[in-house]
Amino acid sequence: MTDSPHPAPTPGPPQGHNRVSALRGWPRLRFRIEAAALLFAIRARVSARATAPLFRRVTSAVEDATMVTASEAFVPEGVHADLDLSYGRRPELRADVFRPEGGAPGLPLLVWIHGGGWVSGTKDDRRPFLRALAAQGLVVVGVGYTVAPELRYPAQVEQVAQAVAWARTHAAEWGADGDALVIGGDSAGAHIGGQLARAIRDRGYAQRAGIVLPAIDPDALRAVVLAAGVFRFSQVGGPGPMRRLGDFMVRAYTGRRDYATAEALAPASLIDDMAPTFPPAMVIAGNGDWMLHDSVDLAVALEGSGVPVETVFSPEDQEPALPHGYSVDLRWSQARDLLAPTAAFIRRWAGR
Repeated sequence: MTDSPHPAPTPGPPQGHNRVSALRGWPRLRFRIEAAALLFAIRARVSARATAPLFRRVTSAVEDATMVTASEAFVPEGVHADLDLSYGRRPELRADVFRPEGGAPGLPLLVWIHGGGWVSGTKDDRRPFLRALAAQGLVVVGVGYTVAPELRYPAQVEQVAQAVAWARTHAAEWGADGDALVIGGDSAGAHIGGQLARAIRDRGYAQRAGIVLPAIDPDALRAVVLAAGVFRFSQVGGPGPMRRLGDFMVRAYTGRRDYATAEALAPASLIDDMAPTFPPAMVIAGNGDWMLHDSVDLAVALEGSGVPVETVFSPEDQEPALPHGYSVDLRWSQARDLLAPTAAFIRRWAGR
């Protein structure tokens, strides 16, 4: 396991504001009522289908409304964007393609999967980050998928597999090499991407996991980049301040309350189902990440299987602590400092 150099710390976390701060009167009171109702629903394990709409309303209000616009300030010029290209029949199955203007043909192809606990989030939130990665000499595709519980696992893995096959078909049009493929993702997207990579490289695993794949050459997949991921279902609902929230998310994703012990879901816990066929991996997590232990344990499992792995873990005493998903938020200097090393990792394993 190789640790990358740690970026210099910032004086403090990015400054922004959430939508709640602008609420007054009845709208603010309504938010408080909905937040209390959400907390009760999660604690009482109310059905995920009933809880998900409330979860999205509340989390949308408390999320930082300035992240995307503020991050744009750190995106260099010279990146061409084709937005909201359709890769499937459902309206949410769309992709953004970012590529350097005037770039040489045959660039590595990176397909990135956004997070959001499987139940929320969109590819649009990752646009500044993916544009900045493309500026490093990559063709980057950010994909959307159907969030849970509208569809359940493994539908999201299969949708992203469809996006990967579609991207490889069009790679030459964008100046990319479809046989120099890298899959990346953050948070829940890292889990989806990691499991997809496992399935592409090992069709026996795909069959055990119940994942139906399109034709994707296993040799085309060169590496993965997994940031702040969830890699063992049994740890999501375990001890810790986020355990109830994690329990809700996995119930929404899988449709099962026994996700920690269900035999049919065992292959989805990659820490416990790893093999040497898994592609070389870059694993990223901050010291303030509530799921840091998953990234650490995955790196150990990869190393134990003989898979080349490069880790980017911040020091335990890093201040301010780097939170869950910091690496896709360009307001953090550590995220910006990771762009070049991430692109270098991709190029090295893609042979470009």
